[in-house]
Amino acid sequence: MRIPLVRRKIEIQEEKEGQEWLRIKSVFENPAIGGTIETFAEDHGMYLDKYYHDGQGWSLLFRRRKGGVGKVEVTLMDPEEKKFNITAMWWVDNWEDEARYITRNYITEYLSTEGPVELREKLEAAVAQIGRWNKEDLTAHYGFKNWRRTWKTPEEFEKAGRPYKVLDI
Repeated sequence: MRIPLVRRKIEIQEEKEGQEWLRIKSVFENPAIGGTIETFAEDHGMYLDKYYHDGQGWSLLFRRRKGGVGKVEVTLMDPEEKKFNITAMWWVDNWEDEARYITRNYITEYLSTEGPVELREKLEAAVAQIGRWNKEDLTAHYGFKNWRRTWKTPEEFEKAGRPYKVLDI
């Protein structure tokens, strides 16, 4: 029995995607990379979110004393070269305005050949950047009307946020 050509193409595509996903995971499972990120998150009391929406990265999240959520993203840009981008982000959600006020900055590139000490230094640089931002650095993005469908009051909205640790930055 012959497999229809379209179905075979889908199977080949799924196989390629599966192999790509395994390659991505194997890079992060390297203790010099994944272990360093996990230890950094633990040392700072950050929430570690791995592969958010099946993405190619890990995110370290925390709340800021100034309000909102800080996020350091470590995104695998090239699995073959084991090249990563490190990005800092901070946002503050405003129920009344139905807006997210956000700022984001590419910090640096990291190559796995640099080693864990350098990775940790680059993560520290991203956290330091977030710590330097003030509310004047945020840009409004409107249109979050679904918040009011999901949460009926500002209090419900605030409670729904993940209980990330508040860092003193």
